[in-house]
Amino acid sequence: MPPSFFPIETYACSYTENNGLTEMLATAKKWNKWANKEIPETGFAAVLTPYLADRSAVSSDVFWVNMAPNFEAMGSAQDQWVAKGSKLAAEFDEVCSNDSHSMFAGQMVRRPAAEGPQSGYMDFPDFTRHLLAWKNSLLQTALEKHLQCDYVV
Repeated sequence: MPPSFFPIETYACSYTENNGLTEMLATAKKWNKWANKEIPETGFAAVLTPYLADRSAVSSDVFWVNMAPNFEAMGSAQDQWVAKGSKLAAEFDEVCSNDSHSMFAGQMVRRPAAEGPQSGYMDFPDFTRHLLAWKNSLLQTALEKHLQCDYVV
């Protein structure tokens, strides 16, 4: 079976004056309600905040991430957002300015367990020093042992 690719859309944002994560999450809650009604095919959205970052490399305060099960669903969701989401987009603009908008192609390496964690917290201790070693180790292990993965990079 060929690898499964899926779209990842990111908005890197900087908070406007007197706004922060509380306001962003309040607006995200409104978006979630809107998206469930207007674009139910939307896959997944998350708000990511830099926890430990080199500010010379990461200049944005917060990242809005959208993922969809396939590129057609992402395109349809984007069309619906442009057609019907202008009021809510204005609310996002009041909370933060958009520094950049990017699209990526993700690839499943291993499916999460159905009973996976309910928390969205990720921790990367000593991230900079170990990133390359971890990446090489993970890829090497995946290629050699297949980790019982559904898909191999």
